[in-house]
Formats: sequence, C-alpha cells, structure tokens
Amino acid sequence: MKLKKKDNSTDVYRWVCRHNSHRGKKTTKTVRSGSVFEKSRCSLLSWMNFFYRFSQGLRMRQVDMKTDGIAKSSATLSKMSSCVRRVCRHAMRRYENKAGKHLGGETEFVVIDESNFRHKRKLSAYARHYVHGMSITKAARGGFTDTNFLTLLKKMPDLEQLYGLHPRYLERRRVRGYDAFSIPGVLEALQACPSLLGVETSHLELVEAIWNYMPQVHILGKFRNRNGAFPIPTENKLTVPAAAKIQTLHLVGVNVPEIPCVSMLRHLYLKWVRLTKPQPFKDFLCVSLRTFVMRNCAGPTNSLKYVPLVTGLASARNLEQLELVRVPFLGGLIQHVVEDSWRSGGFRNLQTIVFGACKNALEVDLGYLIITAAHGLREVRIQPSLTKDGVFSALKMAELEFPQFETLHLGYVDEFLLQCKLSHTELVKYGLADVIENPGIITDVGMKAVNEVFPSIKYLVIYNCPHLHNPHSWITDHSRWSRLLDLTLLRCHAIKLESFSQCIEMLPNLEFISLDQMFREPPKAFEFIVQYRKGQCNVFPDSLSWPLEEEATNAHLAVHRGNDLQWGLPCNWEELEKAQKADEMLHTLWREA
Repeated sequence: MKLKKKDNSTDVYRWVCRHNSHRGKKTTKTVRSGSVFEKSRCSLLSWMNFFYRFSQGLRMRQVDMKTDGIAKSSATLSKMSSCVRRVCRHAMRRYENKAGKHLGGETEFVVIDESNFRHKRKLSAYARHYVHGMSITKAARGGFTDTNFLTLLKKMPDLEQLYGLHPRYLERRRVRGYDAFSIPGVLEALQACPSLLGVETSHLELVEAIWNYMPQVHILGKFRNRNGAFPIPTENKLTVPAAAKIQTLHLVGVNVPEIPCVSMLRHLYLKWVRLTKPQPFKDFLCVSLRTFVMRNCAGPTNSLKYVPLVTGLASARNLEQLELVRVPFLGGLIQHVVEDSWRSGGFRNLQTIVFGACKNALEVDLGYLIITAAHGLREVRIQPSLTKDGVFSALKMAELEFPQFETLHLGYVDEFLLQCKLSHTELVKYGLADVIENPGIITDVGMKAVNEVFPSIKYLVIYNCPHLHNPHSWITDHSRWSRLLDLTLLRCHAIKLESFSQCIEMLPNLEFISLDQMFREPPKAFEFIVQYRKGQCNVFPDSLSWPLEEEATNAHLAVHRGNDLQWGLPCNWEELEKAQKADEMLHTLWREA
C-alpha cells in the first residue's frame, strides 16, 4: 500500500493498494482510516487547529472558531469537542490501568498544561508549572493531609502560583498521632516551594499565617472570608499588617483591630466588621485604593475618630467607588477635605457615590463630592435625610454637566436594614451607629431640578418619598429624560395615578417600570354586599374599619371588591340623600387624614 496524492480529495493524499489479492483492482483508503476522525468531513487542517485551541485550555467561543474557519456550524464544533473529550477519558483510563495511579477525583480537579510536554531538555529549565485548580476539602476520600500535601508540592519545585486553596476546615495546630490538615502543615508545604509568588485562599487564619511567616507571598484574586454573619462571630479575627501584599480585601463579619497603611491595596470591602481599637484609622493611607465600601460596621462612636479615614480616602487619587453606610463621620468634614484636596485630584475620579444612614452627613458633604466628580460620575445613591430639594437646587445653580451619569437612587436604604429582623435597640447593642431614618422630603420642585441637573439619566429609583404628587410636572420642554430606560417607585403613596400616566407618555424610551406600594386609595370604611331582588337594591353592612356614624354607614351604597368599585341604586330618594351625605363625610375624613 502506497501513499498517493489525490487533488480531488479533502486530505490531498490517499492510501492505494494494487496487490494481486485484489484481482487486478486497486483499493483505496483514506489517510484517516483507523483514527478517531475517520468519519468526519472536516479537513485535517481544521482538526489540527481545533486540537491546538483545545490544548491551550482557553474558553473559545464557537462564534470565534467559526470565524477562523475551523467549522461552519455549532453542531460540528460540538461533535468535535465531544470526540476530543472521549479520547482524553479513554487515555486517562489506560493510564490508570497501566500505572495504577489515579489522577483527580471527587474532591479534586486537575487542569493539565500540555504545552510543556515533549520539550527539549535545554528548554525545560525555563518551563513554569502552574496548579490552576485545586479544591481541598475535609473529606477523607481524596482529601488532603499535611503529609500528602507536602509530598505533592515537593514534586513541583518551580511552582509560582497556587490557586484554589480553599479548605473547608483547617486545624490550628498539629495533632500528635493523627495526620490531619493543619495550618502549620500548609505553611511547611508552601515553604517547600522556593519560587512561590502567590496563593489564592479564603481562610482567615491561613492568610494571617502567610502574612506573618511568608511576607513575600502575594494573596491572589479577591480575598473574601467564609462564615461571615451578623451578629459578628467572636472567632472570626484578622490582623492586617502594613506590609501585606494583597490587592482586594473583602471582609464580612470579622473582628479587625485597625485598618493600616497598605500600599498595594486597591479594593477594600468592609461589611459587618467590628473595629476593636479606639482609633482604628490612625494610620489609614492607601494611595492605590480604587474601591472603598464600609457597610454597617461597628466602630468608634466619636465622629472625630473618622477624620483620618476621610483624609486617607482623599489621598487615593484613583478612587472610583465610595460607599458609606451607617458611618458616623463628622458633619461638614467631607466638605473641608474636598476643598483642601480637589486641586491635587482628591475624589475627582469618583464614579459611584453611596450615602446610607450616615447620621451626621450634611447636604454640603454630598454636594461637594458630586461637583468634584462631575466629569466621570455614573451612579449616586442618597439616603433619605439628604433627599431634599436644596441639594439639587444647588447643583442646578452650579450649572455643571454630567456626561457619564446613568443611575440615581433617592431615599436609599441598605438592604440589610430593610430585611433585618433585629430591632433598632439590638442593632445599637451590637455596636452599630444609632441612626433612625425618616422618609425623604423631596417635592415635585426638587424632582424638576433633578431632571434639569441629570438629563441623561437611564435608571431612576425613588423610595419612600411621600411629598411627591405630580410626576408630569417633573418633565419640562427643555429636558425630557429621553434616555430613561428603567423607572422604579416604591412607597410613594401620594403620587397621583392620572399625573403618573401623563408622565409615562412623556418618556419615549422607557422599557421597564416597577411599582410597589403605590397609589394609596382612601381608607376602606366598610364593605357592602349588594343583592338585587326584583329591581330593588338591599344594602347590608359587612364590616367596619373606619369610625363613622351609624347612619352614614348604613346608607352608603359602595361595593368594594378588590380594586373594582361598583355602585348600587338606592331604593328611594331618602336613601339617596343619606348616601350623598355619607360620601361627603368620607371625603372630609380622607382630606383630614
């Protein structure tokens, strides 16, 4: 059998046999005969390209593969992928049967980098080996212990980055006579890798041990601790050193002595964090900070102790997101800090500003931040005490432009406060600031100013603003919110339905409307069951829920079933007069209420 070139073949070459056993006839076979893609119609070049993409481990989209000409349909790509996976599974089974070793399992998954295979010896010195995914659990079957974890890492002396080190449970110290998985054992295994640069983990005690004994190691990815809850558990503790090499720190339900000066820190999230030292922000200075979120933390009650926090945030020139929820900073402090730092770039790159339940916050604090960050500001959420006409009237007089602005939330209340079942006294007992929020006092005049200040808004949320009545008056001829896509109104009872319908007609691009506890109706004084018998209407009082005179109650002829209001005909003129008097009495009581 010889290999002959065939121009009319997809693979260009074919096997040709002219042996005597074929009785003078030549027999041809495709070069794919006996291979995994024998019955495939795709060219071998397409298969080689697909193998190359598959071995890279990249999550390539089928759209990109079709654009590159590997296949013409998604069905073909799916079949090719299934074929390659089937080959890999078969090869793994053969390896297990031949070598008697098991790779991976129920509690571990392994990603193999094929690009290091079959390299020449002179290039092996430059090869880097990465453990991309290692899920470590407490399970006995396939779970790690100090011994086998150390054995594993000793086989990878060139290891630089270790991902997925998220054990569910670690012993604090080694147990004599029992091979457990402990923090000292993990540290010993990590120290066996001299080239180790970074570790990804979510264990509080482990990350603190790494900072203390291996300060040169970076904490990769976003560190977010487990078992975060409120009330804050006493066993969740973390001390952050100033030399910590970490970029994202997300703490939930943790006791922290202080927030030091961490030069590498870019994103800091503090939720349900108890700051134990009297002055936790004394050394706070994170010049690389881009995100700062502080929500419902138990810290000092003295407002003066938050001065270093605000001045430290002003030194972060690249700060993009600032969220302060239940932070009792000194009123007017942000105004003075902005005045002193805006020339050097303080708060000028802010894109998101959130104020929620900040007890001493003033309108000038919020206004100065908005004015300073006007060029790149995208989202603002304002607590009810600052949702006033004066804020937006002042912004209107400033005559600023907000080209990037998209989202505005008026009367913002944190979800934790809305869903929390604890009383206000209990929250204060656990260390949170003593704050009681009242509804926002913004009126239609203020909303008209909002329309003129933020004409390019896309998402608008209004929560618990009882002084809003006529939404159609918010929109003027000069500004019509032409880009508004999403409108959410919650607990704005005084808004009139007719005015709201007119407002909707003025919004050309509105796509989504959310209404909750809106358009409060007059109180239900009673419910009547109306029965018609031979053209007559008999009226029977069913229930009473509003203090009215008995005469008016018996004479009223309204039937209220859900949201449908029906009227029955009176039997005579005397009943009609009594019904009219009852209606007048109801309207009077409603106006007084």
